[in-house]
Amino acid sequence: MTSIALPRLAARPGRLRRRLYIYYASLFALILVLTAIAAQFVIARMAERDVGRALASSNAVFDRLWDQRAGQYRDLAGLMWRDGELRRAALAGRDAAVRQALDDLRVRLDAAGLRLTLNGHPAYFSGNAALAGQPGPIAVVGDRVFRRVSLPIDGGEIAIIRELGSAELDMVMRISPIPLEAAVIRRDGDGHWRGGGATIANGIVQRAFASGDGQTTLALPAGVSIASIRPLAADAPSDTAALMLSYPIADAMTPFRTIQHMMLIAGLAGLALVLFGSWAIARQITRPIVLLDAAVKRLREGSATTVPISGDDEIARLAESFNEMARVAHLAFHDPLTGLPNRARFRETLTALLDGAAETVSLLCIDLDGFKAVNDGMGHPVGDEVLKIVARRMESVISGANVARLGGDEFTLILADRVEDEAERVAALVIDAVRQPAIIDGNRIRIGASVGIAHFPRDAANASELMRKADQALYIAKAAGRGVAHSFVGG
Repeated sequence: MTSIALPRLAARPGRLRRRLYIYYASLFALILVLTAIAAQFVIARMAERDVGRALASSNAVFDRLWDQRAGQYRDLAGLMWRDGELRRAALAGRDAAVRQALDDLRVRLDAAGLRLTLNGHPAYFSGNAALAGQPGPIAVVGDRVFRRVSLPIDGGEIAIIRELGSAELDMVMRISPIPLEAAVIRRDGDGHWRGGGATIANGIVQRAFASGDGQTTLALPAGVSIASIRPLAADAPSDTAALMLSYPIADAMTPFRTIQHMMLIAGLAGLALVLFGSWAIARQITRPIVLLDAAVKRLREGSATTVPISGDDEIARLAESFNEMARVAHLAFHDPLTGLPNRARFRETLTALLDGAAETVSLLCIDLDGFKAVNDGMGHPVGDEVLKIVARRMESVISGANVARLGGDEFTLILADRVEDEAERVAALVIDAVRQPAIIDGNRIRIGASVGIAHFPRDAANASELMRKADQALYIAKAAGRGVAHSFVGG
């Protein structure tokens, strides 16, 4: 047989398939990387926000603790002044007695220094002599930081100077919602700030002071940390000492490690799926080209052949098939009249909730009162409209509830993870909604509803038992005069 001279295809199908595969896989990998970067950024911001709130809360705790301690100092010093030897000695000008009384008061207050100033009298000081010449609210002696509490008295003042030591800082660290580090930092002669095992440039500290919340990021011995730096007091100068609270960023990210690991696993699984999917899509796209290439080869060899490639209506037929399947699936699990889930879907939903999806479940079995008379007296079309109206009203009673029609005039309503008292409230709303008159074909129609209620796990341990208990409660409600709700009671 004579060969037929046909032009060769410009590109082999295998190459096109690889190009498509690489294109789709690379595109998804890029999206995955960008998503991971964005997620990491969001997680970091969330961690910084949470730590920032904890630091602000701890700063407020420090202020409250100091205010309480200062109040105690003022109360005790005021009592000693009013009723003690110190006041009598000071007013009488007995210097030795004043100094002795100041020494006694300083010991009782566990203070580093006390200064007594009275108009018309010399100033008296007891304690560390290096503090005598530092009248400001904050004093620094070597690597020790002191804070002053002022008590106004008649014609003068008592200044209580106490070292800011580990007691106050340990209390802040214990009360803080996160295990932060607290330290008092001081400015040295070189302009740097030292404390907490770190040396911090003055520019960083000043920017933290000016930021409003005092927060910054620092390289500390515990690692790169989120820190809050603020003056020790509102009236304290910002060039001597400050309070620094810090928390390592690595520790701040710890609560989010599980999320990060899950994202990594999900990303790798997604990448594997997309690699496989990209290969499948590339194969599907190039399949007609493969068939055409094979047909060209056979034609070149002189063989008779056909090319089995479908036309443009293939997707339309696929969509039509899908819609048909969706319609069939919907009919299998929904009531065709009301559109509500049917008994099969109701049982499936209830079983899933009881098997662990919810901790508590309340089941309301609802039976319409007077519906049979309407259906028999006015005809099934009117009865169908009544059922549709009732279904819409039940769905509008409460959001998040699962309403189903079991058949006839029987309905159910499932409440998951709600307090048990809410079931009674919802039952009352259902009864009130159903009893409202409906106008159908000019006829004013009124029916009612009775409701039986049972709770999981209080009344039942499984779906069948829960349905039975709710049916029993419904029977009691019907016997009690209808138009009422009754909760299951008893074994």
